[in-house]
Amino acid sequence: MNYVAAANPALITLDFDANGGSCKTSKITDFMGNWGKAPKADDCSLAGKQFIGWNTSKDGSGIWIGPGGALHFTGDNRVYAQFGSNYFNEVLNPPGAPIDVKATPKWNRITLNWNAPKDAGSRPITNYLVQALSKCPGLHFPP
Repeated sequence: MNYVAAANPALITLDFDANGGSCKTSKITDFMGNWGKAPKADDCSLAGKQFIGWNTSKDGSGIWIGPGGALHFTGDNRVYAQFGSNYFNEVLNPPGAPIDVKATPKWNRITLNWNAPKDAGSRPITNYLVQALSKCPGLHFPP
């Protein structure tokens, strides 16, 4: 009679790279095929940023794993902490108004010109919204 011993399942280690920040958990180990959970949002921090999850690529271009998300132990791996702007704690200053605004009417159109405000606020100005309003009854602007 032949006896074959059962193979021991492989131990898999998953490393958590803080990616410039700091994390309480640096690695977890479990048997191949088992499922585990990634560290939660309160496990990692980076000054001025908010922890938003894990990624298999340092630059965030790989497979995404949310805070506390499911992990499948399939091989020795490393995942990287991902941080984003902490919008909830950021104080935003609005930009100033455009300066040197000039409206030039010609035919049934108006051409607007202006210069950017001296104070752009907390973030760069990426676009402007111009709204046409009329105080004259019956005067309508074409779409």
